[in-house]
Amino acid sequence: MKAKTAAHMLLALVVCLGCVSKETVRIRVKEADELPRGRKVKYEGGMGESREDAVVIIGAEDLKQGVAAEYDFISQLHGRKNKDWRVKAQSQSREGGKIYDIIEMEILESGETHYYYFDISNCSWVPRRQ
Repeated sequence: MKAKTAAHMLLALVVCLGCVSKETVRIRVKEADELPRGRKVKYEGGMGESREDAVVIIGAEDLKQGVAAEYDFISQLHGRKNKDWRVKAQSQSREGGKIYDIIEMEILESGETHYYYFDISNCSWVPRRQ
C-alpha cells in the first residue's frame, strides 16, 4: 500500500511540475525595469533558447537600450550580470530574412553556458544591408 501511495504522490508531483512551464516564466519577464531614459521595454516571442523561440524586444529606441534590454532579460532569469552570470560572446546572425542578436553567457557558479537569441529584425536601430 505504501508503494502505491508513493507512486500517486510522485505522479502528483510530476503533474504539478508540468504546470510550471515556460509560459509561467514568460509572464514574469514580460516587462523590464526602467532602462536608460526612463524607457520601459516589453518582451514578446519566446524564451530565446533558439532562433525559432527568439525573444522580440519592443520599445528600445537605440542600440544602447536594445543591448540593455537583452541583458535585463537574461538577468531576470539568471541574476545580476557579472555577479551571477557573464557574457562570453555576442554576435549577430542573418537567417531566413531575420536578424538575430545571439548572446553566449556563462552562469558563474556552475560554469554552464547558455545561448539566448533575440530577434532584432524590426528594431529601427539595426543597420540594414544595402
